[in-house]
Amino acid sequence: MFKYVKDSDYLKTVIDLFVENITKKQNGLKVSFNNGFLEKEEGYKKRIVADAKNILCIDKWDLSNYSFINECVLKIMMHKDNNIVHYQQKIQFKNGIEDRPEHAAKLFYNLYKTNKDRKSYEDLADFFGYKTDVLSYLMFVKEPNRYVPCKKSIFIDRLEFLDIDSEMLKGRMTFDQYLKFNRAIDEVAKIYSDYVEQINLIDAHSFVWYSNRLFNQESQTFDKEKSLEKEKIKLLKTRINQRGYRNRVIARWNGCCSVTGCNCTELLIASHIKPWKDCYENNEWLNPKNGLLLVPNLDTLFDKGYISFDEKGKIIFSKCLDENSIRCFGLNEKMKLRIRPDNEMNEFLEYHRKNILK
Repeated sequence: MFKYVKDSDYLKTVIDLFVENITKKQNGLKVSFNNGFLEKEEGYKKRIVADAKNILCIDKWDLSNYSFINECVLKIMMHKDNNIVHYQQKIQFKNGIEDRPEHAAKLFYNLYKTNKDRKSYEDLADFFGYKTDVLSYLMFVKEPNRYVPCKKSIFIDRLEFLDIDSEMLKGRMTFDQYLKFNRAIDEVAKIYSDYVEQINLIDAHSFVWYSNRLFNQESQTFDKEKSLEKEKIKLLKTRINQRGYRNRVIARWNGCCSVTGCNCTELLIASHIKPWKDCYENNEWLNPKNGLLLVPNLDTLFDKGYISFDEKGKIIFSKCLDENSIRCFGLNEKMKLRIRPDNEMNEFLEYHRKNILK
């Protein structure tokens, strides 16, 4: 039924949890992106569009006054509330206008005064480069009911978290690839519409953007709240490990066990060093440096705190393991991680040694 949403049942599970959690933050208001907590967190996008349309004054545009056109577009790009576009891309955008102001103004005129969206997008990309933040923002301002903003590096994680095809974001963002991204968000809107009234494309975009962040911040709550169904939590955790996170951990360890070098990838387990339930800031649960790729026996021992690794990657045995157990599990004191831990990875290992190792 859906082209980009791979598993609608899983997405509905995430939406269930999302709605249940947001309900607690809405202070009695219905779950909606137009009021309460969600409006406060994500409503700025709609305000930016409204402000941008007022600032652009498109009805007053005339190519003979190209400086006015450029001034209007620069104002919406540099808007104080515009966190959709990375600052560096804003500066590059400004420099591009200053280098060829007349040509830039013509491109903006064609974008906002004609219906040739494909040609306008590609012409802008040829001039400014395929900078997804900039291009998607300009399209979003033009028609927010058809186009949404996109930060590729962030939305790859967001889509993978929700088990939505993210391949369109992994290369150059042509107009066709951008359309695919918008269609993926539209599929989310169709599924989400079963839960709330009057959801539009930017609301679905906000859900995709914010759901990952919310689950990251509230992961401890999700583990402890009795009101949440345990099977949903189990499913959510399993999918996170199975999808994008597992792929990144596999890539980091070159498809081989972090200790033994076993390359039978289908049997290896991507395991968090700092447990998922304890990761609640800076996307720790998605960080491949917070992951080991282990053969099943090592994964179980590590997960249950019977082994760990020191700051140089050398194996540490729990005091609960006697010599016979160590021998039976095929362990030895010469074992170590194949990649020496850097400072970031050592923070996760230190947490494991202090809180998980028995």
